[in-house]
Amino acid sequence: MTAQSRKIKLALVLVMAGALVLVTSMFLMYRSGSDEVKNIVASAKPDAEIAISGVRHVATKKGKTEWRLDADSAYLVDQRAQAVFDSPAITFFTADREEVYLTAREGVVETDSNNIQVHGDVVLKSVNYRVETQSLDYKHADRVFTSNVPVRINGAEFDLEADSASFDLKTNTMKFKGNVQGSFGDGISL
Repeated sequence: MTAQSRKIKLALVLVMAGALVLVTSMFLMYRSGSDEVKNIVASAKPDAEIAISGVRHVATKKGKTEWRLDADSAYLVDQRAQAVFDSPAITFFTADREEVYLTAREGVVETDSNNIQVHGDVVLKSVNYRVETQSLDYKHADRVFTSNVPVRINGAEFDLEADSASFDLKTNTMKFKGNVQGSFGDGISL
């Protein structure tokens, strides 16, 4: 066998080995993706009718987007008219098109009313403030957020804490209740 034919054989063997490695790695990537879907389905609650990953839901009224939700995964429980989301990130749009952002570890949307409850490391923020709490409810018809557990809110010129609070997206006002404490710019404190 000549040196040239050995080089050709070696080149062909290397090309076939490379193709085999490529096909095997593509198969493994495909399998790992399908395992992820199986894990989501397996981790869904027993009463879940649908489980999906990479979710986006948009709530509109008269052609205007009121809020948009993105989440890592979700499952639908139709008999309770609820969709449960992992790591929801929700953008709310006010009447003047200001954006208010909400994140949490878990969220539940009531599919018949678009009301939302979020729990765990809840953060609600806009350009003017940041609210931190562990639980927050949103009443879609009223466009009002309510937290009945301690909240902390801060902005460029203030820091406040209270036992509970509510925020109205229509009027852009907040109300605090119980043990309200805080400070404002220029050394003013409550």
